Amino acid sequence: MKITRYLRLAVLAVTVFAGCSREVETSNENVRPEIVVQAYDKLMRVNESSIISVAMEAEARQDITVSWWTDNGRLDAVGSSMMYTAPDSAGIAVIKMVVRDRTHQVCSDSTIIRIYSQLVFLKADDLDYDQVNIISPRWQRFIGIIKKKKIKANLGLIGTSLEKGNSDYIAAVKQLAKNGRFEIWNHGYDHVLQQVGDAGEVYSEFQNSAFAYQKDHLLRTQRLAKSKLGMVIHTFGAPGNRIDVNTKTALDDIADIKVWYYGLPDPPRLVLKRMGELEFPAGNPDFEQFIARYQPENDYIVLQLHPNMWNDEQFAEFEKTIDFLIKQQVTFINPYEYYQLKQ
Repeated sequence: MKITRYLRLAVLAVTVFAGCSREVETSNENVRPEIVVQAYDKLMRVNESSIISVAMEAEARQDITVSWWTDNGRLDAVGSSMMYTAPDSAGIAVIKMVVRDRTHQVCSDSTIIRIYSQLVFLKADDLDYDQVNIISPRWQRFIGIIKKKKIKANLGLIGTSLEKGNSDYIAAVKQLAKNGRFEIWNHGYDHVLQQVGDAGEVYSEFQNSAFAYQKDHLLRTQRLAKSKLGMVIHTFGAPGNRIDVNTKTALDDIADIKVWYYGLPDPPRLVLKRMGELEFPAGNPDFEQFIARYQPENDYIVLQLHPNMWNDEQFAEFEKTIDFLIKQQVTFINPYEYYQLKQ
């Protein structure tokens, strides 16, 4: 059986009883170190196995018994530890640990594990202000589909939209960010692509442009989000996915950005690779081509989307894809949420 990660529940001997319940009170004349349990791992794939290790100080290890329980999956003893094996279908698992000592003092704690068959990121690019409709009808349609299907999507915000947009636009983006289904991410400040400079050089906002320029554009959108939306943006993806080493250097100076779409290797920042396609070419969803290339064995896929370019037929192709993925029991997730779970 392949063990792919460790689920750490650390039992520590401490003098403060935190987050646990006692069945029997101990007397003041014989106070033993009390036990705190902490759990860290929160995300596992179907059929994945994980060692659950118990660590405690030597003086607390004597006369201690530990029992385990789960409502989904299987627990098997492996020496002094346990092995948890996730079920073969996506869902939620609760793992509980109960510790007893010879005085019948009890401490218990539990952790919730999200079980997934495949993670799907819906990377929707180019959210911008619409002077007539505040948010364009196509964007509204896309957002409505996400809500109707009860899934999640992340929306790439162009920074200048927060300068151009009126109070209704600001309120609408704020509401999306608070919804829980949507993550707003930094898609650059002005979405410059394939421009020709004074010397004839071709540049984009984050490719073949100066370090100072790139950092300034990253920070402008970060600051606009804080001042206009009252939020911190944690994910970045470049317009046209055009980047260079200056992009990495600029991001290194912006601690708030934890996730980089299609980025260069950049630890400790989480880089989501380009795995999976739905648009052939960009702006044209094609269900049949998606199916021909779909790889269910991948841990995750990222579907890049441009909803503001779609017509009725293309929206239909998108919905067919979503319905297919729902039947596969995938888990739709947003980038910063994934980062937090992995931490």
